[in-house]
Amino acid sequence: MLSFKIKIKFIIKKIIYLNFITKFFGRIFIQRFNKSVALVKDFPRLKASLWVDWNKELFDSWAKQKDKNLYIESINFYLDFAKERKKIISGLPISGGIRNSRAGGSSNEVLLYFLVRLINARNVLETGVSAGSSSRCILEGLKKNENGRLFSSDLATVLNKNQVGILVNQNLRKNWFLTNEGDKKNIPIIYEKNKNFDLIYYDSEKSYESKKWFHNEIMKKKLPKIMVYDDVDRNSFFPECVNNFGYIYRIFGNAGVIFFDKNYF
Repeated sequence: MLSFKIKIKFIIKKIIYLNFITKFFGRIFIQRFNKSVALVKDFPRLKASLWVDWNKELFDSWAKQKDKNLYIESINFYLDFAKERKKIISGLPISGGIRNSRAGGSSNEVLLYFLVRLINARNVLETGVSAGSSSRCILEGLKKNENGRLFSSDLATVLNKNQVGILVNQNLRKNWFLTNEGDKKNIPIIYEKNKNFDLIYYDSEKSYESKKWFHNEIMKKKLPKIMVYDDVDRNSFFPECVNNFGYIYRIFGNAGVIFFDKNYF
């Protein structure tokens, strides 16, 4: 069962997602003022954001249609985790840790947990760890699947190395391989360990060039069932990518999901 508070939030989200106008102005009013000002000043980012808001849909509606029980499981897991996360990252120089931080600290937790469970993932690759919010959710999903490993690529730029992945509990670490020399060094190392991934999640360097490099590298390998890019509103990489290659995709928030296995679309 979902709490009354969650049901109210879902209703509010549905109102915001009524059409492009409410989605875009919802973005402007909900995000921090300095981000809205920066968005207006950066035309390439504004263009990408407009594309995202035109194409994005409400994750909750899609997830409930795919598997309502799994959606409820994902929401309830996140509510418990969010309380723990808040205490652990308090004071760290990342979002959720200190006010007005520019560095990430949380990232698509419900979406990732849901996808890992939906496709019954066994092996997952992620880039960008930070405090480990996404890592924790992926590993919890893999644990629920009763099998699987997470391979993570990171480069500590804000946190100290001993703070990277601080949200990942010790009992989950036996199924976690973490390397921290940056994607261009880490990805070859990871693919020496494992060549088959069910889910790939990109949340490291946000530039167009870095995303393009990563995508080209992955396309040389065996394709996953699903690939997720975070912050697709930052530049034109994702819209160009899905349009040029004809991928089927969905946009949830600022996350772009490419479905190489159409069964999960």
